[in-house]
Order: sequence, then C-alpha cells, then structure tokens
Amino acid sequence: KKLPPSHQNWFSNWVKNARTQTTKTKRLAIIVTACVQKLHFAEMIKMYREEKKPYSVTSTMYCKMSFPSATTLNGNVSSFLN
Repeated sequence: KKLPPSHQNWFSNWVKNARTQTTKTKRLAIIVTACVQKLHFAEMIKMYREEKKPYSVTSTMYCKMSFPSATTLNGNVSSFLN
C-alpha cells in the first residue's frame, strides 16, 4: 500500500533534517521497520521514543519494535519511501 504524499513528506523530511550521515542511516532503518509494520509517522516516532527510554514500563512490556542496524539495509531504502 502506497503512503499518501503528505505522509511521504513527513518521512523524507525527518531523514533530510538529520545532521550527520549516521543519523540519516539510523532514521532510514527506523522508517523501513515502521513501513514493514505499517505504522504511520506519529506511531513510529512514539514507539521509537518509548524504546529509547531505558526503564520505561511501556518499552519493556508493550513496545516490541526492534530497529535493524544500518548494515542490514544494504542501501535498498528508496523503494520504501516511494
């Protein structure tokens, strides 16, 4: 299922606004994972923030979203953004 243009813009702008290449790569990995799980941008950000909290009840009990490393993507990300 293709995302509406407005949603595509949210995802692409989030990546474009990253300052370093490392951050851009991490964000692309997060986006790919979110697309596979069919999450909207806001849901993805919420789950990502919850996972970053080390002692959050939500992150340990309810949030089972795992993010792939940048090396597992092998540069095949552009198809997920279109």
